[in-house]
Amino acid sequence: MVPFVSTFAYKAAFCFRLPENVSLEEGALLEPLAVAVHACKRGKLSFGQKVLVCGAGPIGLVNLMVARAGGARVVITDISEARLNKAKELGADGVFLVTSNDSRDNADKIVEQFGYADLTIECTGVESSIGTGLWATKPGGSYVQVGYGKAEVSFSHCCYWD
Repeated sequence: MVPFVSTFAYKAAFCFRLPENVSLEEGALLEPLAVAVHACKRGKLSFGQKVLVCGAGPIGLVNLMVARAGGARVVITDISEARLNKAKELGADGVFLVTSNDSRDNADKIVEQFGYADLTIECTGVESSIGTGLWATKPGGSYVQVGYGKAEVSFSHCCYWD
């Protein structure tokens, strides 16, 4: 990937021509929205569900808004209080400040405060956050991995039910 260039050649199959009435700025905002809509569809979001969004960055915040628009109650996690404050402004029903890399401990605290998630949408790609999301999802619930981190993630320490 080449940062800070004015043009970039890309395969046509992966591109979409914007209509004349859509600016480049508006078009750029459609991609994160499309990611969030797709994640909610993959997770079979339905009205009244409890959704956990891991990560309150741009993609996480858009997932928060799409899930709320779909009638979900949304709890969101992050390591940044400022991002969690923005999530509250955008309608998060609950926020959780992550202060530890212990997936099980974080999940236990989330479940204690908010209950298990029917659907978890993980937007960070961070191994400890992935584990937290898996542990905080109820048995039989749905988990959607949106964030991309390391090529290989260890699951050996998480997600077996006692």
